[in-house]
Amino acid sequence: MIGIMSAEAAVTEFRERLQEVSAAAVYAQTAMLMQSDRLTEQLQQSIALGNTDPTMFFGSGDPNEAFAPFVQRPLRELIAKSSKGGSYIDLIGHGWIITVFSSWEEEFRALIAGGLGLLTDDLQCDLLGDLRHMRNDIAHHRGIATARNTERC
Repeated sequence: MIGIMSAEAAVTEFRERLQEVSAAAVYAQTAMLMQSDRLTEQLQQSIALGNTDPTMFFGSGDPNEAFAPFVQRPLRELIAKSSKGGSYIDLIGHGWIITVFSSWEEEFRALIAGGLGLLTDDLQCDLLGDLRHMRNDIAHHRGIATARNTERC
């Protein structure tokens, strides 16, 4: 509840949330990069066996029985998107920005302000304001930095 938690306790909780979100993002990106390496090996094996354009299917169920694929992607595309600089890696970073800013804006900003005896709008942080601009570009401009938002950071 707003005002009951001390500002120090709210900052500590926000710091813990940042650490969890950051650990999850780094873990996901690292796992994706490792999987990209494995997919590269799989692609080379497929090419050696004569399949020059293998596809990976994602779905639910036993692939040997009632498998229901909901998306399929060529292996080459998956490798490119899950490698360093790829769009899947970027999506994880976008998720980090959105999660951190949302945690601040929807929960911790009010808790910290209340603990300091301030109105929520009176508590500002330049770094989190920059994340707001980046979040706007992610949400409204497909992750492309604009002069109106991210360039202002």
